[in-house]
Amino acid sequence: MSIEILLARIKHWSLKNCAAWTSNTVATANALSLDISQPVIIPMGIDCQKFSAGNASLLRPSVPKETTVLLFVGRLVKKKGVKDLLTEVSQ
Repeated sequence: MSIEILLARIKHWSLKNCAAWTSNTVATANALSLDISQPVIIPMGIDCQKFSAGNASLLRPSVPKETTVLLFVGRLVKKKGVKDLLTEVSQ
């Protein structure tokens, strides 16, 4: 038995026998194509309003206020769209 088949069986068993599970999107959940309970969908991202009341001057004292600061957390692979993000921010 290959490692891929073994891992797929473990994943299927785990999801079939858990009380609840989460996914970041409906598409990701549907990709598992399992006849089991639906997950709680917890989207990735950040609630900008929740963090908008912070004091930016404490966090970036040496960066001019009009300068855009961008934080990306993820693998630097083409499918993540970092090039598109940088293009959009720079316009």
